[in-house]
This record gives sequence, C-alpha cells and structure tokens, in this order.
Amino acid sequence: MKTLNRLEAYKVMFAFLDRIYFEEGKNDDLGSLLGSMSLWEDKEGGTMDAAAWADWEDIVQDKELNLDNTYNFMIDYMKEINSTYNSKDLAEMIESFKLGDDKEKNKVNLEYWEKAYSKVKEDSKAAMIKLLMR
Repeated sequence: MKTLNRLEAYKVMFAFLDRIYFEEGKNDDLGSLLGSMSLWEDKEGGTMDAAAWADWEDIVQDKELNLDNTYNFMIDYMKEINSTYNSKDLAEMIESFKLGDDKEKNKVNLEYWEKAYSKVKEDSKAAMIKLLMR
C-alpha cells in the first residue's frame, strides 16, 4: 500500500485537480480554488489561503493516509470547500470524481490520480513549486 503523509496527500490532490483544470477545460471555480490551495514556496503545508490547509487537516485529521483513501478524502475536501463556493460546476465535478458504475470515467480518474501520485513522488521540492506556480 502506498502510504502518504498529510503534505504528500495534499500535493497529490493538488496535482490531480491541476491536471483536471488544464486537461478538461479551465473551469473558473476550480482555477480559483487551485489559487487558494497553492503552497507557499517557503512553507511546508502553508497555503496561499490558510483556510485551505486548515480544511485539509480537518478532513484527514490523524488518519493513516494511503493513495486509496486519500482519493476519498479529496472528494470530502471538495465537498467541504464547495459548501462555501456553492458552485454548480464544482458540485458536478465532485460527482464525476465518485467511483461508480461508469467504468471508463473511473479508469480516467484513477489514472489521473496515479499520475498525480507519481509526479509528487518523483518531483523535487523545486519542481513541485514550479508546478504550483504555473
């Protein structure tokens, strides 16, 4: 099982959402969310909007994180965030992330998730910051 710490899990979530943003259409609400979720260059776990990191910590708490359950925590996090945004587009996106009967959509989402994990694990700190700042 691929275990993660809170920061790695957050970075996987961010990389996944960043990929969705750039590959599936630049949704304004998702772009705004990604801006607030971006990590400060000089702070591990510090986000542009401090509430973004606090919300993440509230979701994951002291739970053991792995690649599988972090995907579900990402969905919970997005729901929590969207309770403030009240975005129809984000709500539809969240629904599309849920694993269900649509095997092809599941395959794409999980492929993106695995690639996000690989990217986080392979990138150095400088490369990750560069990704977040594009």
